[in-house]
Amino acid sequence: MNIKFNNRRGLPGGPNEVTSKGSISIEGYREGSPDFNNDFNIIESSNISMEGVPFPVMGTDNFGNSEIMMPGANYEFPGDLVIEIPLAQVGGAVDTAYDDHPFEKFAQSQGMDVQDALQIVLSNPQSYPIELVQAARDYQLEVTRSNPVNDKQEEMFYNAYQQDLEKAQDGVELPKAQVGF
Repeated sequence: MNIKFNNRRGLPGGPNEVTSKGSISIEGYREGSPDFNNDFNIIESSNISMEGVPFPVMGTDNFGNSEIMMPGANYEFPGDLVIEIPLAQVGGAVDTAYDDHPFEKFAQSQGMDVQDALQIVLSNPQSYPIELVQAARDYQLEVTRSNPVNDKQEEMFYNAYQQDLEKAQDGVELPKAQVGF
């Protein structure tokens, strides 16, 4: 089934008009897929294969579980519907040249790839210091900011950060990170 979605925001024909397109897809962002150039794809499955996908994709299921999915890997979500949003637009790449970013420095100090460190920290934020979780979310927002479809993702990460910050300000002690993964 291939149901197409088109969304327009802003003044039609104006400088702030933004159009996004997507579809319910079987092949997703695999090279050669008819849905490869979509701004988003909806996959009617909880099992997502990134084999043949040349760039990272943010996957969010219908229960709100999100994960950055890397090329070549397989993922399973609790929900039965996953919206995929590419982290790099067609012709682009994920810019990881944030040499001065605190989270990148953390990942390097741990001997980890930045994407792996993001996945570990953001999948279990209560296990790490609030400053590290904040740096991870800030880094992720910088990487995804160039994609206009990610407004909802940015809002979700910001709200989660605000909740963690409020807990820390209310004196709720968050568990300390364990060094070494």
